[in-house]
Amino acid sequence: MFYKFLISVFLVVGFSLADAKSSQRSCEPVSKASAISAAQSAIKGKALSASLSRKSNPPVYRVKVLLDNGRVKTILVNACNGKVLKVG
Repeated sequence: MFYKFLISVFLVVGFSLADAKSSQRSCEPVSKASAISAAQSAIKGKALSASLSRKSNPPVYRVKVLLDNGRVKTILVNACNGKVLKVG
């Protein structure tokens, strides 16, 4: 009887975690233009490219920005809400 209870608990917890992961990954991404705008607001420069990566959680845009000094920075933008996560 106790084993059945434990199995039930593990199944419920496992399905709950799986649902949470899938819901976070299944957001409707903001537009590429919005991600570029957010990245350019974080640092002054010209966007060279932007690509969406759904492999991370949350999904992110990687925006490459050319700075005035000629260096290139990669900005990570949360694809679900358009907020800058990291300037690197």
